[in-house]
Amino acid sequence: MVKSVGRTNVGLKRKVNQDCFVLNNKFNASWAIVCDGLGGEKAGDVASKKASELINDYVSKNYNSSMKEENIKNMLVMACNIANSEIFDMGKENIEYDGMATTAIVSFIVDGTLHIAHVGDSRIYLIKNENVQQLTKDDSFVQALVESGTLSKDEAKTHPHRNYLTKAIGVEKNIEIYYKSFKISTEDVILMCTDGLYNYLDEKIISQNLKIKDENADVLVDKFVQLALDGGGSDNITVVIMFDVL
Repeated sequence: MVKSVGRTNVGLKRKVNQDCFVLNNKFNASWAIVCDGLGGEKAGDVASKKASELINDYVSKNYNSSMKEENIKNMLVMACNIANSEIFDMGKENIEYDGMATTAIVSFIVDGTLHIAHVGDSRIYLIKNENVQQLTKDDSFVQALVESGTLSKDEAKTHPHRNYLTKAIGVEKNIEIYYKSFKISTEDVILMCTDGLYNYLDEKIISQNLKIKDENADVLVDKFVQLALDGGGSDNITVVIMFDVL
């Protein structure tokens, strides 16, 4: 049985929390959704809440236990596309929502397989035997510079345009959703988070602190949030962990 635990915190510098997460399960599957709203005062919180609700509703209504991997892929991609189209239309129809957008990451676990869908720069990590692997690739300006060899990973962490995204839910009418699946074991842990967490915690710190047991899962997510707050807490902070309860 997969257990999911999450926390979100407004941080120390922001007045509004534009992060949002949803945890759910159906039949033998468990899934989590994390969104980080964009657009400053232009309803980033509306975008993240709406996207997470739309994705969750679509998965809840359409998942069934007989689905094959290709069906699950299509379901997750469609859920994200529906959220993208709806938020894009909301921005065009209401001047108060003009320019709003959100990141979106989805982790869907069933029968020993992790399915992920991703847009933006929120991240999903797989922790296996204390080794931390980032499963998502940031849709960001600095990531493109890193891939081109123009910028190092360390330079990207402090680049003035590190928050500029190349892709987000709600920016364009049509969007390409990243999808991939991974085989996982009962000892593996999935960590999902927004940039308000990973900007302060590198992979080494994540590995050192992620000693998971069922009884301390709630304490653990609180600890990660506190580490981000102690590091400066300049952004909203959201963390979700998913793990197998033996």
